[in-house]
Amino acid sequence: MASGHAIGTEEAQWLRQWKSAATALDEQRAGELRRMTAADAWAAIEAVLTFPVSTPLPEERQLHSGLVDMQQYFKKLRSK
Repeated sequence: MASGHAIGTEEAQWLRQWKSAATALDEQRAGELRRMTAADAWAAIEAVLTFPVSTPLPEERQLHSGLVDMQQYFKKLRSK
């Protein structure tokens, strides 16, 4: 190895276990996505988009995010 540290039996076993777990988790995720219906997907999207924030937005940010202003700024930069 580049670091000069040989992997011991315990470390090698730990590494194999983590690689095996990663493979199993990837298979689990892929299976869940395959079985997901459109309704499930929309419910997941809704859950993410309505996730409560720990700090409430100031009132001015509830009406205006600044996105339009940034787009106008980028347009100005492109036209220069």
